Amino acid sequence: MLLTILKNCEDNIRSRIGIYELAKDAYDELKKTYKSKIAIEFYALLDSLTNIAFNDRKGTIEQHITHYKAT
Repeated sequence: MLLTILKNCEDNIRSRIGIYELAKDAYDELKKTYKSKIAIEFYALLDSLTNIAFNDRKGTIEQHITHYKAT
């Protein structure tokens, strides 16, 4: 299991968890590393969605909806 975790990590993370001998310890480190990153990314996405305002001088409603869906 540890090899699977190491194989599927980015290089910088692999070097961080490569010191562990047990998969559980590596997993715990990954969990700690990504926990705050996931929350930050979620709130950034939520903020970007709630701040998309329609401006009829800059485009059509169809363009606005397409941009919103893409975001």
